Amino acid sequence: MERMHKVEILSAMARLSRPALTLSCLLGSLLVATPALAAWPGGNGAIAYSRYSPGGKNVWIEWPSGQQRQLTSSAHAEETEPTFSPDGRSIAYVRSYGRPGIWVMNSDGTDKREIVRGAGLDSPAFFPSGRRLLFEYGARVFSTRIGGPKLILKRRSDVEKLTPLAVEAESPVISPNGRWLAYSSRRQGDKQTIVLQDLRTGDRQKLRSGASLGLDFSPDGRRIVFTSRRLCGPKARPRRAISTIGLRDQRVDKVVNSCAVSWAPSDPVWSPSGDRILFARTRIGPVFARVGLGLVGANGVFLSGAPPYLAPHEYVTPSWQPLPAAASGRLAGP
Repeated sequence: MERMHKVEILSAMARLSRPALTLSCLLGSLLVATPALAAWPGGNGAIAYSRYSPGGKNVWIEWPSGQQRQLTSSAHAEETEPTFSPDGRSIAYVRSYGRPGIWVMNSDGTDKREIVRGAGLDSPAFFPSGRRLLFEYGARVFSTRIGGPKLILKRRSDVEKLTPLAVEAESPVISPNGRWLAYSSRRQGDKQTIVLQDLRTGDRQKLRSGASLGLDFSPDGRRIVFTSRRLCGPKARPRRAISTIGLRDQRVDKVVNSCAVSWAPSDPVWSPSGDRILFARTRIGPVFARVGLGLVGANGVFLSGAPPYLAPHEYVTPSWQPLPAAASGRLAGP
């Protein structure tokens, strides 16, 4: 299901007005699920992102040269949530309306191919081999082979024939070595806890309690970045933050955690080099919400280099192209 970032804060405030909600539900409503993407090791290449414009919602790309190009423009459709393959040559994305589903195209926008057909699909992510895709449907996580028979999910019976990798899950992402599946649990009482699942054995462990969404593995597979929340005073409602957590020591580091900023971060993804984090930043203005992209070092120092914001567009769900070592010295793109 597509995430409407412009109305995210307003819808959360509307839910706060319902008296039947418990305190835990109120806190949870401040974090709306966002797609999870995978960061693959390599040189830092182009940045793909969803650009919401008055004329539609499409996938755009910005190369290291600064040149931008619109990659999708299907009539009567919205195309969002781009994510790069491990070799940087392909992009998976979600199409809503028209012929909804999960699609894959070359990183230059050519050769668009339908992989899964069905409405309400989310969070496409490649496996390390680049030959399979992970996706979320109805709070369940599935996978399918690229290049195999097209997977069609039109009826409930179509879904019931499949075996999910995880249930009551959102923001799923695969580790770079292909062993671990991480996701935010929607089970009652978990409060969007990060769950780490061993795909070899099926064993699960809770990595972190508390609201955690928009997960992304670091390129070395040792840490996960996610959207968390921060408290800015005893009577203030929680605000969004960006944190990382170690898989072994489970140490949580706050990367974007200042109460002085007037915007809310979301959709964090690692750079292929592993030393930067790209994210969406929402600033509510007097007329419209400014939703652009921000860049921060893994040490929390803000950096320049994110695609520049152009009003009245909205830039969300970024993904960073990994370049092979041989190509990282000659950055791809026009």
